[in-house]
Amino acid sequence: MFAIILMGSIILENGQTVRATSTSVTLAALSETIQIGDIFSVSVTLKSSSSNKIGEVSAKVKYDTDGLEFFAENSVFEENNGEITITDAGTESSASKKYILQFKAVDTKTARIWIEGTPFIYNSNGKILSVSKNVLKVSVGERTEKSNNKDLSSLAIKEGELDKKFSKSQTDYTMTVPQEIKALTVLATPADAKSKVSVTGADKLLVGENKVVITVTSETKRTKDYNIVVTRGNIPSSTATPAATAIPGLNKGEQNSTDTQSLEDQKVEEEKQQENRFSEYEFVSVTNLRTIPKGYLSVPLAINERNVDAYQLEGQEKQEMFLVCAKYQGGEPGFYMYDKKEGTLQRFIKQQNTDVLITDTTMISVVEYNKEVRKLGLIIGICAGVITMLLISIIRMYMKSKGYTKELE
Repeated sequence: MFAIILMGSIILENGQTVRATSTSVTLAALSETIQIGDIFSVSVTLKSSSSNKIGEVSAKVKYDTDGLEFFAENSVFEENNGEITITDAGTESSASKKYILQFKAVDTKTARIWIEGTPFIYNSNGKILSVSKNVLKVSVGERTEKSNNKDLSSLAIKEGELDKKFSKSQTDYTMTVPQEIKALTVLATPADAKSKVSVTGADKLLVGENKVVITVTSETKRTKDYNIVVTRGNIPSSTATPAATAIPGLNKGEQNSTDTQSLEDQKVEEEKQQENRFSEYEFVSVTNLRTIPKGYLSVPLAINERNVDAYQLEGQEKQEMFLVCAKYQGGEPGFYMYDKKEGTLQRFIKQQNTDVLITDTTMISVVEYNKEVRKLGLIIGICAGVITMLLISIIRMYMKSKGYTKELE
């Protein structure tokens, strides 16, 4: 009897340590590159392979103290001489649990982090789960400092000169270029070869003031802007010469050279006139007006090198006529028809109770209208007289054919 009771107690005691379905414990570094002095994180992930939930956890994590230093402690973690104890009372049961440990790299070597012995992980019913685990190896490299240098070592513009001598501490400059210069070639060299340089606003200059920004981005992603206010068109062209005239004493070759310069000057002047065209108009967004006429679709258009809202009738996209919105000398905004081929603007008038637009040139005056009405009335009277005479002739012929000649007489 005593032997049976003793055996039963041993079986019950062993029953408490029977391990249920296995659980994986995975160690993983959350940083791809680790250098001396870096503080990095390591995740300890517990995941049950079945529907059993993980409850109480007690595990010991060890690490190589000659390469790593444990960085933080809390109520769940306790560190002592290279051994971290994870104690979780399991107040909340779940299919997986994760703990984050923080370490500091103190030497260039391959350091290990592993689970010491067999951790005690229980399911929600209090049964111990069997465990699979891994060893994490972390490679610590030499410290490579990234550069914060975001300066330029030189800055120049191929098409002209800055208003002042370049200095890396001076970030604002101005310059003026001839009207025929429509883009700039920026020559900018970063002080650090690992820095990157980008330029905005230099590829398409408008007449007047333009802002060109040279941005330097350091290896640590810090940025610095060098600004150049570029005025296009207020100085004479470097190639411009007075208009050519016939000069006594010049031979034919010299005269032709002068004529060529005159043609170049004329071309520059035509470009200026083209760019100043419609300067008294301000092109506005169509949202400032009430509606867009039916049948008009939005299309891209640039006037004087400026993008404007433009519309074309559906199915007439190949024509060079565009509906635009503009204000003349600060007046009220309205619709205009822009002829791209001829380079002209013509005011449009919207008819009442219709979405058809007509131009000023298609409207006629009241006098002209009355003339047209009288002309039409005269034509109608003549037609009526002719028709009456025809009817009388037809009636006479009919009566003669019936023997009513005497009555007709």
